[in-house]
Order: sequence, then C-alpha cells, then structure tokens
Amino acid sequence: MVSDEMEEAKERMEDYNICGYPTAFFEGGKEVIYGVPESTSYYEDAIISAGSRETPNVEINLTAEWILCPCQRGITAEVTISNYEPFLYKGTLIIYITEIYSRWGSNSIPYHFGFMGYALNESIVISPHSSYYTYGYWNPEAYDFHGIEANDMSNFMVFAVLFNQTEHDAYAFPPDKNLFHAYYVDSTAAYRVENSNLPPIVKITEPEEGYIYFYGRQIMESGETILIGDALLSAYASDDFGVKKVEFYVDDELKKTITEKPYQWAWDERVIGKHEIKAVAYDEMDSKASDKIQIKIFNI
Repeated sequence: MVSDEMEEAKERMEDYNICGYPTAFFEGGKEVIYGVPESTSYYEDAIISAGSRETPNVEINLTAEWILCPCQRGITAEVTISNYEPFLYKGTLIIYITEIYSRWGSNSIPYHFGFMGYALNESIVISPHSSYYTYGYWNPEAYDFHGIEANDMSNFMVFAVLFNQTEHDAYAFPPDKNLFHAYYVDSTAAYRVENSNLPPIVKITEPEEGYIYFYGRQIMESGETILIGDALLSAYASDDFGVKKVEFYVDDELKKTITEKPYQWAWDERVIGKHEIKAVAYDEMDSKASDKIQIKIFNI
C-alpha cells in the first residue's frame, strides 16, 4: 500500500490506524510487525503464527483477464467461493489489483506488488455446502492510470482475499498502541493476468553514487563516487521467475559471477583511476538487465 501515492491506499491504511512505515500486517492484522526487524525470521514467525489459525473450510477460485472493447478497458476478475462447511458463511471479499514490479519504489528499486486499486469490495453470504459466484472490474482510468495496455498485463497480479466478519482488537504499534479492528483472513487466491516472463531488475546498491568510500565504508557525500582501498560491491536483483546469476564487470571485463544472495563482490585489485562498474542480472529464462556507475578508485 503506497499510501503517499494513492488516496485509496492511504484510506486502507487508515483502517489499520497505522503508526508509521514500514509496517507489515499478516492475515488482516492477526500479526503485526512495526519498523525494521532484526532479521527476516520475525516475518517467518509471523507467517507461521498466522497460518496456524483454524479457519472455516472455504475456498476461492479466481481468474482475471484484460478487457478492451468500446465500453470497457481494464481488468475483469471472476471469483467462485465454495463453502464446504455445514453452516452459513459470512465474510467480506476484496479483490486487489497490483503491479508485480510497482511504478513506485525507493532508491530506484521498485516495490513489489504495489496496490493499483480495487476490482471488488463486497460483503458475501454463502449457504452451507454451496458456492457463490461474483465478478469485479478495475478501470485504470478511474484511478488516473493512463496508457496501460494489454502488453503490460504480464506485470499485473490480482489477489482475492476473503475476510471473516468477526472483529478482533489489534494494535498497529504492538503491543498496545494504535488500536484497530482486525478481520482475519479465511481464504486467498492470486492470479497473474498474463503469465509471461518479465526481465529481471538489478540495481547497484554499493557503492552509492555521489559518495566517498574508505575500505568499503561510506564516509561522506561528494560530487563523485570515489573508492579508497578495497571495495565491497553489492547489487539488488529480483525476478518474477527467479534470479539465475549476477555478474560484476569492470570496464566490460567480467570479474565475478554470483549465483545466490547476497549479490556481493569484494574488489581488492590494485587499481587506480576512472572506471565503470556494471552489474548484469540473468533470470532463469536467460533474460537480462544491467546497471552501471562511474567511479574513481585509489587502491594501491
């Protein structure tokens, strides 16, 4: 939810009485992590905890497609929800439209699954041992997204989320601040509008342009990127089907190939002068993307 870019995202975050960013809400607010945790294990533990809750036996089947005709231009989503329980089910169904690689990001790295609007937001009631069918429509023009075409659909993912109607007290600033009403998630489904390969994304994160580094440590801002002593080069790489490898080049000469995270290379050659550093990422389909920066290095 990029709430500083979309009013609808901001309104959704107000439902959660959000304290600040980043905040991660799991299963509609059953688990909340505010701020940057010490390790990813905090997220893993929250997912396990949320997933351990006993839920009603309901199942979502979701499909979506791009529609272009004289009266419609956007994404239609169709949902069938099956209630396998012997009792009436009541819930709220929300269908979210997202970009796998968002148009928004931080430090030239795009967010993942950036919210683009709703295709549907409705209360539902399903009889015992019955199915419920509904559909929704997302019009990009209604959200001021212009120029979206059919060939953009490989970057669009649709999520259908079924929230239980039981209300729980939860806190956006754990353990007891910023109270909000949490509605836990009973079922979810995701559907990629066009299942074709996207090229990878790669960004050199260290060194950062416009800074002086002393033996891999950033010490001050500068008009140029200057490295003094041995340098640690780092790159961010991501792909929808997985990153196969990242290559580091100096002046178009391959220096190092990394096949798993973290994508880092310790550059300890004795070298001086102006050079170009380039990182090239490959996905499992051998599509590639690159990023490069100009640096001055003094390592003698």
